[in-house]
Amino acid sequence: MTASSVEVAVASRRLTVRVHGTLDHETAPFLRNRLLDESPESQRNVVLDLSTVSFCDSAALNVPVWAWQRTEKTVPRWFWPVSRRL
Repeated sequence: MTASSVEVAVASRRLTVRVHGTLDHETAPFLRNRLLDESPESQRNVVLDLSTVSFCDSAALNVPVWAWQRTEKTVPRWFWPVSRRL
């Protein structure tokens, strides 16, 4: 499996996190740490773009759920575009 990469952009109180490659039990901690580093609590909208993820296992699916639960009171809108392949 290929390694995943994460791109982060912040504009007008919107945090966009684009993930490329694979998300599994080995790469999920990297995504979780990036989300912690970016502090989504200070953003109005968060877009977690998974549209170019080629593989995602159950361990990796936990990361967006964890992030949403962590910020559900402070971030009114989460968007998770995903690929039809997932």
